[in-house]
Amino acid sequence: MEGSIEKLQAARKAMVRIVQTRTDGADFLPIVLELERQIAAGANMNSELARIMSEAA
Repeated sequence: MEGSIEKLQAARKAMVRIVQTRTDGADFLPIVLELERQIAAGANMNSELARIMSEAA
């Protein structure tokens, strides 16, 4: 999962640059927001997995 989050973060960084530099950048804002939701969901899944794994120890 960590590799996936890193890829999402890289994609978000690229999209933020597009939003900042293009005159129609605001059109791409929903993509940035969705990437942020996906990153947060992945991070939450990682923390939940870590919590569950620590209970088993």
